[in-house]
Amino acid sequence: MNIETMSELFATHLSDESRLTGSCQTFSVPSSVDELQLTAMSMWEKGIPVTVQGALTGICGCAVPSGGHVISTEKLNSIIGHRKDGNKYYVNLEPGVRLSELLSYCRRNYTELSVHTFLPNPTEKLVRLG
Repeated sequence: MNIETMSELFATHLSDESRLTGSCQTFSVPSSVDELQLTAMSMWEKGIPVTVQGALTGICGCAVPSGGHVISTEKLNSIIGHRKDGNKYYVNLEPGVRLSELLSYCRRNYTELSVHTFLPNPTEKLVRLG
């Protein structure tokens, strides 16, 4: 995975729906959870603050960086599987899966899952779940 120097190419990752704008020095888009973990650990060991971003649909500015490094979860969008345990259902997925993708997965494959509500269940279906 490449750690990029922040440039205009990644400028859309400096603000979210809150309209706050931040800054960072470096940016990365891991292709696996292992890459995300290694990058975060490397930054933390160096004392560099890390902002992990989803779809940037938030309205409170939590995904807006205040320096340091940004890790985008946009490539971590796989639904790995599911299981039922008693009356509870569990879906194993990566943090970049959008709520709309999870709901579609449940509707397509498992009628019994599609009637359940995922909490919190925001009105914005493009939100990433991680």
